[in-house]
Amino acid sequence: MKYLVFAFLTCFGQSQLLAQRNSIRFQSGLVHSSFDGTPLFNLENANYDENQFLNASFGVQYQRILKNQIKLQTDFLLYAHSFKTVDQVILFNNQPRNIYETKSKFYTDLQFCFLKSTPLHKTLAFNYGLGPVLRLASYTYWEPQVIPSCFGPPTTNSLDVGINTRAEIAYSPVKWFTIFSQLNFIGFMYRFDDPFGSKPESLIVNTSPFQFNFPSRFDVSLRLGVGINF
Repeated sequence: MKYLVFAFLTCFGQSQLLAQRNSIRFQSGLVHSSFDGTPLFNLENANYDENQFLNASFGVQYQRILKNQIKLQTDFLLYAHSFKTVDQVILFNNQPRNIYETKSKFYTDLQFCFLKSTPLHKTLAFNYGLGPVLRLASYTYWEPQVIPSCFGPPTTNSLDVGINTRAEIAYSPVKWFTIFSQLNFIGFMYRFDDPFGSKPESLIVNTSPFQFNFPSRFDVSLRLGVGINF
């Protein structure tokens, strides 16, 4: 009997030591910048006849604490940004009609990052590091037209390879729960264009005060999230 008790206490003690080495995290990028003049914050204008912006960013992350408090973070992120502007107003069947211009981009990111953890308090830590990133990017530009086309808007796709660096403040009021904010900078070095589609090129539209970088080479984001530690 004493051997069973000893085995149970040993397994329980080991599970407690390993209990906080893993974390599943959920995050949202509230602020994004691609250095192209588009709005930083996730917002949408309620007035349909004016500029409309939609910026959505969310993801899930797995974190594993390795030796010497080195952390490995693996992120799967989705990011969509689009805006719609009135390019001109014309008369159509003697009625005023707005001619819109729409641009959008959609990203699917797979990121890996090795971070060094520096304790600031028993419940607070500063983490920083870098790692590789893969991005599947899709860009759409819908030119103004009086009569809508029966075909969908032209879309170009690419696979981007780069590096992400991040700095994070993590607050764990209890061992199993973490609240964090993270500043993430991404820069891309290689681009593999869609062999079956057109090559994405930079677009500058003089009729709009905003433009997208097609394709975007950089991305800076401020993310907030929560984690469940086990």
